[in-house]
Formats: sequence, structure tokens, C-alpha cells
Amino acid sequence: MEGEEEFKNEEGVKKGEEELIKRNPQLYMDTIIKALQERINDNGVSVNELSSETRELIEGKITNVEAFKNLKDDAIKEIGEKGAKSKWSSLFNKAQALFEKAKQNITEKVKNDLQAIQKQLKGLKAKSGGTNSYLTNVYKNEKSKFDKLEKDVNSYLSQSQTGSPGKETP
Repeated sequence: MEGEEEFKNEEGVKKGEEELIKRNPQLYMDTIIKALQERINDNGVSVNELSSETRELIEGKITNVEAFKNLKDDAIKEIGEKGAKSKWSSLFNKAQALFEKAKQNITEKVKNDLQAIQKQLKGLKAKSGGTNSYLTNVYKNEKSKFDKLEKDVNSYLSQSQTGSPGKETP
């Protein structure tokens, strides 16, 4: 839930975190490290992309609980931001590769793949207007590329449906 407004404002989470720190600080740190590693995997982020502080946190090199706690929030934010950027870049690159295929010949497979990209773009646009601050920031920073990509996908799909001069319609 990191990146979501509800998560930032959840007092119950903070109280539970404080209680765990008091009772078993090592369990707290181990649990956070495991959760961060899961987020890294879920977001497709390479550990090498992360800051040295975040890498030290994940590697268990930070043993002071207060320092650990302070770095944790920065690590969550960094992983979320890099994950959102990675998802956008992956989608953009995939679409560009499909455009190259579509220039040669719009096949049924390319058309289906473009429709999948179109659906992902709509989903990303909907989420960016929601509560996930990481996706919202990526969308704002890449809005011109996003809009152009969305226009290009729609254009290719409409060409494949109506047929265009010089292109074979599947």
C-alpha cells in the first residue's frame, strides 16, 4: 500500500510499528527488510539502481533501530518511485517495438498486442488520477510522452480497423 494516501495517514500502522520496535527490534528490522525485498521484486527494480543508504538497509547493515526507522520511509518511497518509472518505461518501450512491427504489417497479433497496450495505458491513466503518488508523479513527468503514445496506439488501431491506403488489412 505504500504510495497510497491511506497508508501515509494510517495511525494504527504506526502504533503497531512502535509496539513491535519496543518488544522486538530485530524482528521489526527483519520484517521490514523482507517486505522491502518483496517490493523490489514486485516492482521489477534492480538493487543496483537504489541509493547506497537503501542498499545498506536491505543488506541489514543498519543496526541502529532509530536510523533504520528513519531510512525505511525513504527506502519505501525510492522503491515505489523506481517501480512506477520502470513500469512506465517498460510499457513505453513495448509500445515502440510494436509500432515498428505495425509499420511493416499490422497483423492480428500486433493488433491484439496494441489493444493490450491501450488497455494498460487507460489503467495507468486512471491510477495516476487516484491516490498512488508514485504513479501520479510518473504520469505528470511523462504526460507529453504518454499522450503521444496513447494517440499513436489509437491511430494504429483505427487504421487497422478501417484499412489505410498501401496497407493490407488483416
